[in-house]
Amino acid sequence: AKYRTNSNEQQESKFAQATLQWGGPWGTTWYGGGQYAEYYRAAMFGLGFNLGDFGAISFDVTQAKSTLADQSEHKGQSYRFLYAKTLNQLGTNFQLMGYRYSTSGFYTLSDTMYKHMDGYEFNDGDDEDTP
Repeated sequence: AKYRTNSNEQQESKFAQATLQWGGPWGTTWYGGGQYAEYYRAAMFGLGFNLGDFGAISFDVTQAKSTLADQSEHKGQSYRFLYAKTLNQLGTNFQLMGYRYSTSGFYTLSDTMYKHMDGYEFNDGDDEDTP
């Protein structure tokens, strides 16, 4: 696939993404996936629990490695917890609560692609023209 945004300043970069889900016993769902691009690698693994009438909860961990525009390499993790509930009577599904904690050095694919803008170099918020 090709990573595209609304900005003409960003490079179009090729990437691959895959996901896998498995419905396990006792109302569990195991899931995982990965993303791969020239400057980015990430793998994610998680587990969800069906709580019946009370909704569902899930927890997952993402490990990522990014190479930014200055060629510095960064590794980090992101931990996510979600609670969701479906109201069948209303046909509504909502996420009541979600929490994400990311360690220093964690960048998403979107963050990493932003750091590789044509003509600009972004390093932690500072920008420089690099013609």
